[in-house]
Amino acid sequence: MLYIGNHDVRAHQMARWSLAASDYAPVDGGFLQKTAFRGRDFGLLAAERDRLSHKLDRQAKDPAVDSRMRELRAQLHRLNTLHEALKGSIPKEGDEFERLLVKFCGPGGWRHNMPLLDGRGTFDTGHIKRNSPVTASDHNIFQMELLRPWLPAFDNRTVFDIGPADGYFGLTAAREGAQVYMVEPDPLFCLRTKFFARYYGVEDKIHLVNNYLVERHAAILNKADVCIALGLLYYLWPLRSSLDLLLQTRGNLVLEYDFESRDLHSPEEAESGWLAGSPIPDVWLLRYLGQRGWTVHELPEWEQRMTSERPTAPARKMIVSCLSG
Repeated sequence: MLYIGNHDVRAHQMARWSLAASDYAPVDGGFLQKTAFRGRDFGLLAAERDRLSHKLDRQAKDPAVDSRMRELRAQLHRLNTLHEALKGSIPKEGDEFERLLVKFCGPGGWRHNMPLLDGRGTFDTGHIKRNSPVTASDHNIFQMELLRPWLPAFDNRTVFDIGPADGYFGLTAAREGAQVYMVEPDPLFCLRTKFFARYYGVEDKIHLVNNYLVERHAAILNKADVCIALGLLYYLWPLRSSLDLLLQTRGNLVLEYDFESRDLHSPEEAESGWLAGSPIPDVWLLRYLGQRGWTVHELPEWEQRMTSERPTAPARKMIVSCLSG
């Protein structure tokens, strides 16, 4: 089973256009596992990238298809460019380093304010991605400082960062001595994480997979001292089964999510009646965690910060859970 949600619609479309540009026939419900993730270097967007030029002319009769194919080719070209940049040495300063920052930021902006060795952050070197939690430059640093009192020291720990985006949280743990496993479906974020892992000198501590969270990742969860799943839970479906997978974490589980103060009233509703991409029914979630033996610590400072920064957006919550006893 794939645990995917509304935020992956674009990824689905790209994978399907990639397949349309190939010689492969459509496949069954295992499409993404069988095709999109067989990409050679970049995972999802690399699916059959070598066939795009060959097939593009056949699609040009339909302007919408032609436009979409050209957009995909441009994205694949950018990924190739960043991949090639990672083959060389990564300078720590100077003009070449500044040019690399511009390349890796690109038109979409940074998701995290990654600290640079000269005291700046990446938000100082490029614009901020539109769906960053807040526009303040220290939002990820603020989150980490809220979490630290509830988490063990990272040294000699195993950390699983699911959907790490630019990689701030997992890379912070690695810089402090943790072995970090990451699962990230967006190939651009994967390349950024690899870039910063080399920049910080922690490549040997990072184990990164370009994929979605799937059941086979339970083996990593089973040995994780800390599992970080920020901005993830409302994208997972089915809700209860996805949460059960996360609850295979042996240590602390960090969740951050849009929420509504409402309940779900049956196992069936929790399994299939909730719409992925919707705010999490928080009454149900907190009760379910308690029923499964997890103690929950809410961090109201994050909710207050989010409400202040984005008063018209859905309310957001961050919690740290651990098995009781």
